[in-house]
Amino acid sequence: MIRLALETGTRLQELVRSEWREFDTARRLWTIPASHTKTKRERAVPLSKKALRVLRLLEVLRKPGESRPFHTIASPPAASQAFKAISKRAGTVDFRFHDLRHEAISRMVLYKRQLSVFEIMRIVGHSNAEMLHRYANLRGDEMSDRME
Repeated sequence: MIRLALETGTRLQELVRSEWREFDTARRLWTIPASHTKTKRERAVPLSKKALRVLRLLEVLRKPGESRPFHTIASPPAASQAFKAISKRAGTVDFRFHDLRHEAISRMVLYKRQLSVFEIMRIVGHSNAEMLHRYANLRGDEMSDRME
């Protein structure tokens, strides 16, 4: 789930509630229905090669009849609590699942240069550039590496 979050910039609730029928691996597209999004708008999320590898692994682990990739996770709050417990055991401080969304969006801005700001906004479900600006936490060292 963490890998898919980092590749797509999707929210925890979108991941937990996702269903296999939403993924079109041939077209490399995840169509998240309005009922699973915060904004209550359907959203198309392109799938990177890494995201497709994660989905293939989940497909191998899929139990017959399961409609959800993350069927073992009952709800978004349950996933959040589990992530919090794992993070605490790992010794991280002040780290939430939602921070992965910030990281994913920052990576898109820095490394997916073929995507425009408007395309990134559409992918992650932001309706204005100000929200994207709040999520794209760009570090100076990463930007200076790109100056060469």
